[in-house]
Amino acid sequence: MPVVSIVKGPRSPSERQIYRMVYKAVKLVGGVESIIEPGDRVLVKPNLVTSVPEEITDPRVIKAVILLVEKANPGEVILGEGSLAGVDTEDVFSETGVRRIAEEMGVKLVDLKKAELVEVDVPGGEIFKKIRVPRIVIECDVAVNVPVLKTHVHTLLTLGLKNMKGVFPERERRIMHFTDINKGIADYVTVVKPDLTIVDAIVGLEGLGPHSDTGRPREIDMIVAGKDVVAVDAVCAKIVGVDPEEVLHIKYAARRGLGEIDLGRMEIRGERIEDVAIKDFEIPPPSLGALSPLPNVKIVDGSPCSACVWILPKVFKLLESDLKKIEKLTILVGPKARPPAEGEEGLIFVGNCLKGFGKEEGYVRGCPPFTGDVVERVRRLLVSHDESATR
Repeated sequence: MPVVSIVKGPRSPSERQIYRMVYKAVKLVGGVESIIEPGDRVLVKPNLVTSVPEEITDPRVIKAVILLVEKANPGEVILGEGSLAGVDTEDVFSETGVRRIAEEMGVKLVDLKKAELVEVDVPGGEIFKKIRVPRIVIECDVAVNVPVLKTHVHTLLTLGLKNMKGVFPERERRIMHFTDINKGIADYVTVVKPDLTIVDAIVGLEGLGPHSDTGRPREIDMIVAGKDVVAVDAVCAKIVGVDPEEVLHIKYAARRGLGEIDLGRMEIRGERIEDVAIKDFEIPPPSLGALSPLPNVKIVDGSPCSACVWILPKVFKLLESDLKKIEKLTILVGPKARPPAEGEEGLIFVGNCLKGFGKEEGYVRGCPPFTGDVVERVRRLLVSHDESATR
């Protein structure tokens, strides 16, 4: 039976208090000595997708985890991450203060985007039969996963399972977005399964998720930990009011035998879920159509990558007054999007993956396109509509 711990701290905890929370959470699930032997090579994998504070693992939590890991006398501690596509990981290390922490604590800092890769088989893989993984990750004896609790427009939540995505190269990440990201997550955790997951829920993120105008930081002041990453994610989902079965990558990972999703088959230590549950945590809408600001604006969901989704609220905000003047606007996003009807007017095709379908006047190139380019195309459409109406 997997054990998951929940530790609730004081409001806006200090660095010292955060260390105590991390120590207690890990102690409740057996302590670091239960997974790390003296001399082991240990990977610590935080979430450092960008330099935006509310979207990443709190550097104070990272420091606390390293201090805790060092108590087990490992041979080497490696702090590794590969940031968001298009973002320089080395810049993120510097801008977040993580580079300074690594230097002060004497741990090896590795940009996993630049690491040597090896190809490995994916047992029972649904999206990948083989996948490339950094050699340094494969050669580590222990992986300590340190995600942050966040919502996500494609996966509802991003926690321990999805955090391991940062280990893999950008090509593999793109493949998942063009196929099935949730099954892809289950595939790569089959290959690189963390031995311990420590969720930073000091400040979570609710709303549409990271990199969006609607993502908002939410003070939670908790640490959740466990050796079973599926169980940890399931508990975190329940805390924010989400049925773990509704988070597809958690469900798929459980079906693959990667961990336990049934809270009735877990032992929860520390706080009780019902005592710390958040009843008004805002999660992403069930479909992209819900992002439409007006009835005359339709969004055709073609399984876009996150970057294209995140520009939509920004586009709508910039076009707030203009959209009321147009009779009908249909925005197509994602490689699987197709026009609702042949010859229909008012279509905008967003991104390189739709180049073959959009007329030149409605196509916006880019991967992802610039927000301003999408806004410009819509305004051209509005001008064209006005000219036609006056003829």
